[in-house]
Amino acid sequence: MTERPSTPSILARSAISTAFAIARPVTSDFENLWAKALVSYKKQTGRNIYQDQAALFPDDPSVDNIVGILETQSKGLEAFREKGKNIRNVLKPVVNLVRLFNDTGAEAAAAASVPGGKAIFVAFGALLVATKGVTEVYNALVELSEKLQDALDHIKWHLDANSKLSSMMKEIYIQMLVQVLHVFTFLIKYQDSNAKKSWNMIWQRSKDFGKSLLGEKEVQEALQELDKLTNREALMEIAEIHNKVYNIDIKVDNLDAKMVKTQMDEQSTKWLSPPDVYQHHNTIYKAQHKGTGTWLFKPNSIFSKWKQVEKSVLWIYGKPGSGKSVLCSSAIEALRKEPGLAFFYFDFRDSTKQTISGFLSSVIFQLASHSAACNSHLSEFYQANNQTHPEHPNDDLLLECLNGMLQVLKNVYLVCDALDEFPKSAREKELFPLFQKLIESKNKGLHILVTSRPEQDIKKGLQSNMALRSDSALKKTVLDIMENHTHDINHYISENISMIDGWSATNKKTAQESLIMKANGMFLLAKHQLMILNDCQLIDIGKQHF
Repeated sequence: MTERPSTPSILARSAISTAFAIARPVTSDFENLWAKALVSYKKQTGRNIYQDQAALFPDDPSVDNIVGILETQSKGLEAFREKGKNIRNVLKPVVNLVRLFNDTGAEAAAAASVPGGKAIFVAFGALLVATKGVTEVYNALVELSEKLQDALDHIKWHLDANSKLSSMMKEIYIQMLVQVLHVFTFLIKYQDSNAKKSWNMIWQRSKDFGKSLLGEKEVQEALQELDKLTNREALMEIAEIHNKVYNIDIKVDNLDAKMVKTQMDEQSTKWLSPPDVYQHHNTIYKAQHKGTGTWLFKPNSIFSKWKQVEKSVLWIYGKPGSGKSVLCSSAIEALRKEPGLAFFYFDFRDSTKQTISGFLSSVIFQLASHSAACNSHLSEFYQANNQTHPEHPNDDLLLECLNGMLQVLKNVYLVCDALDEFPKSAREKELFPLFQKLIESKNKGLHILVTSRPEQDIKKGLQSNMALRSDSALKKTVLDIMENHTHDINHYISENISMIDGWSATNKKTAQESLIMKANGMFLLAKHQLMILNDCQLIDIGKQHF
């Protein structure tokens, strides 16, 4: 009569019944190593490890619920009630071992038939049932599970450190996991019904079980190999630490160099003390009405031609309130991607923005911020001159520094708003001679855009420059009589009038026609009139005087 396999054997077989090699993506580094170890194990031994019915065990196991599950599998575990402390002692390291797999996502791979931690419960549980609660068995399994857990804990510690493993270190860890698999399959192998007699003999000689289990050739070789791999891993880790320390030294040196450069940049910036132009620019640019000013940047526009002509100057002028500064801010934004862009807003309300020193300092600072070559030039210039001029460079030094930057940039775009807000007495003596010197520099890619009111001295100052007397070099745009500009103002008025609540269509039309007629090319006037209208109630618009 054929002998029926024991309950432990059935339990082990049923829990290890489906192939692991179903390809699904792994989701963690530990899981990845585990899956590779399974493949490597199969290549080395020609055997697969299988798992099924692992769902019997919880994802977050405790000793008590594992004992309960094992009790339902076999009445033989009832004997453990008398030795409850012993069974819990042996299961504690096993539970910790399984949690290691589960915490790192190995059970996600178990869904793809990759053996995870729960298969270890099956093997250890079957062993416990087969040995019928012998104390020496507990002690042997505790020691064995602790050895395995030490290896796995070590791997997980490195993976949790979020450090990138080298290919050699990964290979060592994979082989360590292979040895864990060797022990794992050895335990499973003992559940086979053909080994029943062997188990009976071990049970009868229970005092020798611990020595027998840990002394088994397969287990002993696997544990010895684990020790060797641990030593290799330690040596590799030392080598990698030396390499990392070397790399850290290099990075520290680079960081020191960057810190020195940063300190130098801070010192040179303090030396220049450039006025802040960015806040003023942002305020003005935000005031632009959507859809206006785009005509200036179309192909073949005067702006496009100005960018193409060597040593060119574009003068955009118009009456007060015509929107020159807003259009200037749009031009600056259109040139943002150019490394040679620098801009300046002359402002009668800010004394730092009414001097040649403030203008040159700002231009130098901006070019140095956008160009590495200009930044290096500024650092060298600062080191060469800060001893003789510790507080601030004079205008001649600033011009010398700027000329040096013009030599290293292919194209430079200087945008200056409100020349009329630079003191009139200083325009002829300082500002226009400065423009002439810049235009006469060797940089053919210099382009200057200026805006102002149509002051006669500004017109004379720009045209007096010999380099700008040709029509191709000096471009002029009278803003308040430009058809496109007038269209922008009309659009601005009509759009704002249309949004006024409580007005009849007739009142809106009357107000719109009146504002357009009286705006006379001035955005600012239209804006102020619209503010007044927004406060009006239902009245006879025709009687209002704007």
